[in-house]
Amino acid sequence: LSALLRAEPLLSDDVYRGLVVHPNGNSYLFGPGGLQGDDVITSVNGIGLTQERLNLLAEEMRTGRPVKVSLLRPGVGTLEIVLRPSSAFVTPRN
Repeated sequence: LSALLRAEPLLSDDVYRGLVVHPNGNSYLFGPGGLQGDDVITSVNGIGLTQERLNLLAEEMRTGRPVKVSLLRPGVGTLEIVLRPSSAFVTPRN
């Protein structure tokens, strides 16, 4: 996932609020209908993103199934989008 985006935790009053994301190169996850720089991911497939669950997005993307992401977008508010993993990102099952 680090090849596609840079992410940093967002803390407010020492409370974890989400994961701020930025494109890393020409990432297919960013663009029309997808993520935008400075989006704050708050949940993945209905599971709240906490400091203990920072890898949840990567884990869900590896399944190859679409991933529903709730986020806060600056100037817009709360949104839900669906990310569709590239076949190159999927971890093969043995």
